[in-house]
Amino acid sequence: MTHFRVIVITKGAFLLFDPKNDSPNSVVLIAWASLASINKIRRNSQKPNLISVIFKPTPDGQEWVLNLVVEAHEAFNSTIVNNLTNYGVEHKKRRIKNQVKPKIAEIEVTKDSTKMMDISQTIDNM
Repeated sequence: MTHFRVIVITKGAFLLFDPKNDSPNSVVLIAWASLASINKIRRNSQKPNLISVIFKPTPDGQEWVLNLVVEAHEAFNSTIVNNLTNYGVEHKKRRIKNQVKPKIAEIEVTKDSTKMMDISQTIDNM
């Protein structure tokens, strides 16, 4: 069974509304959160309109997981990502990908290199 809800994404907030049964043009706010409190957004690879929004745990340690069926799923995701980017939040995978990884020279990891190591120098470096 599907329950129709209205989602509003502002520059800094995620708002979830429930339509009022007695008035066709009225809604009731049932939940809200800041966009910065979003921990993860997961999509189903076979059905991309199935989305789980996972919010950071509250002080009592509970996460809020909101499972949604969003027809305009690409617009939904891009709106949240764009607003978070404008807010100064950086995508975790993008940050890791752009970090400079230290390169280890091949000579440092071969069998011959271990024979040439000075164990006292290695211990001093620890």
